[in-house]
Amino acid sequence: MFKKEKIILFLLVCVSFIINLSTPPAQAANIVAPKIDDLLQKNNFSGNLLIVKKGHYWFEQQSGYANYAQRRLLNKDSVYQLASLEKSITATLIIKAQTQHKLELTNSLQQYFPQIPYSANLTLTHLMQMQSGLNLTTEPTSNLRGKKLDHYLNTHTSFDSHYVNRWHYSDVNYILLARILVQVYHCSYQTLFKRYFKQRLHLKDTDVDNQFAFNPNHVLAYAVNKQPVDYSHPLSLNQQRLNFEGGAGQLYSNVGEFYRIQAAIVNGRIVDRHFIRQFRQVPPTNPTNGYNGGVYNDKSNHYFYAHGVEQGFDTVFLMSNNAQNAIILFSNRHNPYGTNTINLVKKIYQQVF
Repeated sequence: MFKKEKIILFLLVCVSFIINLSTPPAQAANIVAPKIDDLLQKNNFSGNLLIVKKGHYWFEQQSGYANYAQRRLLNKDSVYQLASLEKSITATLIIKAQTQHKLELTNSLQQYFPQIPYSANLTLTHLMQMQSGLNLTTEPTSNLRGKKLDHYLNTHTSFDSHYVNRWHYSDVNYILLARILVQVYHCSYQTLFKRYFKQRLHLKDTDVDNQFAFNPNHVLAYAVNKQPVDYSHPLSLNQQRLNFEGGAGQLYSNVGEFYRIQAAIVNGRIVDRHFIRQFRQVPPTNPTNGYNGGVYNDKSNHYFYAHGVEQGFDTVFLMSNNAQNAIILFSNRHNPYGTNTINLVKKIYQQVF
């Protein structure tokens, strides 16, 4: 009799385990979804949200229009300009270049841009951590390429000694890193992206070229000038500005492919994960936000994140250090009246994880 009871108990445990495996994720998503939806609605959110949990898509939502004049709604494949989210790509390519002995992060900036003030005393690490004290005096008024672009950077980059070894955000750091990649590989940044990301990860809707407007899934950005928010002010992209920001703000993608990129970086598919961890360590000179390698590294919460705003687009991603959990939020309507999108994503992360 005792043996029979043990068998029955074992079977009940197995049935319970099977039920727990199959039902909780959907139930949990259904419970959390209204809270997430409420947060988004309060911020008049227009865009795509993807939540990845334990390496699997857990929740997806699209709200609003990709093109209001055409009444074309956003969908899971909608493609956005990602602004500063590209910097994590550039940093990864720099790390790749070091592993291939193309450069060293301890190299001085003077080796590549000798006319920039104080360049002999700045290293590539200073640029990666945005602790160089460099700024652009002006942006070019025409499209510049190749040697003309390098000459412009040499002669229009200023130096502020107050910000050496002190975090100060400036796009020029990553524009310079991208141009250094071009110098050491003797090919375009677009070629490097294609070689190490696009082809390797089989990306369809992601690139760093000037073809965004020709992608069938591209979305328009809309200005937010007042409350309540509407779609009455579509924005036209300044392509010249995007071209100048190569390596720092030219990337476009959708939420799904962008997750694959970031997971591939963390999991060592682009460069050995040991080097990624090494060059994303929180700098001792910047424990506050931990910026390094194109992302903000939060040691206490075991995640990293990045934020980009460009011509009406507002994009954020936040990912656990093991790439298993992530929240990716892309908006085509930057809303200065709502909650900062970084804080919005952090709130969602706290609710889900």
